[in-house]
Amino acid sequence: MSQTRSKVKPLSRPAAPQIRTFPTGSTLLDLQNGGGWPLARMVNIVGDASTGKTLIAIEAAANFARLFGAENVRYCETEA
Repeated sequence: MSQTRSKVKPLSRPAAPQIRTFPTGSTLLDLQNGGGWPLARMVNIVGDASTGKTLIAIEAAANFARLFGAENVRYCETEA
């Protein structure tokens, strides 16, 4: 009596979802972020006073508006 062995497929991980991004305006920051700011996600920018958080947020809003229109931009500043 011969037994046939079934081939066992190795477990594979599901592919990571592709997150669409738009550019930050800084090549180094784009490389660090995996391509830029993620779309349909919330991003918190934190840091000490006078470190450029507001400038980064304004640049992000300008780059987003350039690609998708200014009517889709929302900005919430919570420090003041």
